[in-house]
Amino acid sequence: GMKALLHDAILVFAPAEQVDKVWQRPSHINQSDSEQFCYDCGTFLGWILQAGVAETAVLPLWQEALAES
Repeated sequence: GMKALLHDAILVFAPAEQVDKVWQRPSHINQSDSEQFCYDCGTFLGWILQAGVAETAVLPLWQEALAES
């Protein structure tokens, strides 16, 4: 596993009607590569926000995604 992150992801908010990106849930979150980990987590977050996931479901989804990796 990784000992430290060397990369980051930047979250940018925009009005939904101005965004044409469709976020897909990543098949897994790579925990062995800093760059891919940040990309996968950012993609997962985009999917959660776009899908309108209930607040109570967010933590279990993250736990599941990280456990599967």
